[in-house]
Amino acid sequence: MTTVAAPPPRPDAAARDSLRDALRSARRWRDLLSDDERRRLLLDIARVALAVGQDLFPERGVNDLDIGVREDGDPCPRERLAFLQGVWPRLARALHAIEAAPHAVLAPRMRPVAPERARRITPMAVLAAVRAGDLTASTSDAALARLLDGRLPRRVAETYAAPCTNTPENRAVKAALAHLARDLAALSALALAVQAPDVAREAAHLRARLRGHLRRAPWRDLPLPDALPALSPTLRSHPHYRLVYDVYRRYRQSFRFDWDNPLFILPARETWLLYEYWGFFQVADALRALGWRAARADGFSLLRSGLTFSLARGQASRIEFSGPDGQTLSLTYNREFPRGRKAGGGGWHSRSHAMRPDVTLETSDRLLVLDPKFKTYARPGWEADDIHQMHAYRDAIACGQARNVVPASWLLYAGQAQSGNRAVIAYPASTPTCPRGGGEVGALLLRPGGVGSDQLKAVIAEFLSASPSPTAERDLSGEGTGG
Repeated sequence: MTTVAAPPPRPDAAARDSLRDALRSARRWRDLLSDDERRRLLLDIARVALAVGQDLFPERGVNDLDIGVREDGDPCPRERLAFLQGVWPRLARALHAIEAAPHAVLAPRMRPVAPERARRITPMAVLAAVRAGDLTASTSDAALARLLDGRLPRRVAETYAAPCTNTPENRAVKAALAHLARDLAALSALALAVQAPDVAREAAHLRARLRGHLRRAPWRDLPLPDALPALSPTLRSHPHYRLVYDVYRRYRQSFRFDWDNPLFILPARETWLLYEYWGFFQVADALRALGWRAARADGFSLLRSGLTFSLARGQASRIEFSGPDGQTLSLTYNREFPRGRKAGGGGWHSRSHAMRPDVTLETSDRLLVLDPKFKTYARPGWEADDIHQMHAYRDAIACGQARNVVPASWLLYAGQAQSGNRAVIAYPASTPTCPRGGGEVGALLLRPGGVGSDQLKAVIAEFLSASPSPTAERDLSGEGTGG
């Protein structure tokens, strides 16, 4: 029996399928990603963001708490929790030893005693006792009794010296324990957000043990300082206080990621947006793998809680990279290219209506457009509308009077979780000698776990190594026609 190939879908049918694919992908995200793959998106974003942070803040040291030094690709919260669990036995022993004999200083205290037993009282204390009016008859011939018609205060405040544990060192230990407890609460919440309930339980268990110490003396009644004071010279050789200080300093001074970033608590229904952000950071990761390093960035900042960043749709975010040979380029998320007339005819603009691709790589005279799409493209033709959009980006975006300055425009799509996916959808079609067709317009499968990362690097490498087209050179020199 002869098998007849199905005809290609009509444009209107392809449009309906594309819309259906987009709506289905947003509602049923588990058709595209597993829970573990969604978690991997979050961890990849943090890993690459921290690597960019290391480029931007080179003065910050790297140690075993750094998210980027793990070879198994499984960073925080497990890494931070593993550190605290590793030091906890020694830390707990030190805390028990301090609680049994805390550092104390002699401080003046007051206690009420009978006047005849008082040994260290001041005139002010006597005057206060008399004013209180609690007097009792006395046979004493003391001058005070004669002045008070044979009466004496029932109690008078006596000054004495007593050990006091409200010292800077003890307050510092309490502050360290409180900060660790708060961090463990954040770790537990993050672990639940990234579908790691075992990590959440372990973090909550360790937090409960820390809080148990905080309810004991001497920590229970001590105030919390805003910052940890330096360890006094008298206690620098004390093994237990020194251990607490060293553990806390090692934990807090690491170059770490701020896991309270709003992106990490996106609801599951917005996995499409998470994939879009992840695509941006995958491009940054590919650039770093090719030897480029971040030099400046919008939205990256170093807070007390760690490195954080901001990305938002409708607002451009930019990372500027420097290359191995001194070249520069910009990686931008959600950049707008206004209409030519609005742009005044100069700079980057669109020759038709305003355009806002998700990800762009810009050199001095060329632009690479990459658009992450949380879609399946499971059937040929489903990508038609999005491919048309990529053609529009490639053909309409110009720089000054120069045209043809977008040599390639590629979709990055998620594909299906439990099905075979096309690694490359190219226009013109792929061939054995040209796996990405003409390398101009198409779609690349890009999934967590490294699927498609080599193709993405190849596209970026081709863009970085290619020379401007002859048409672009003529246009840049002012010989071309205006747009």
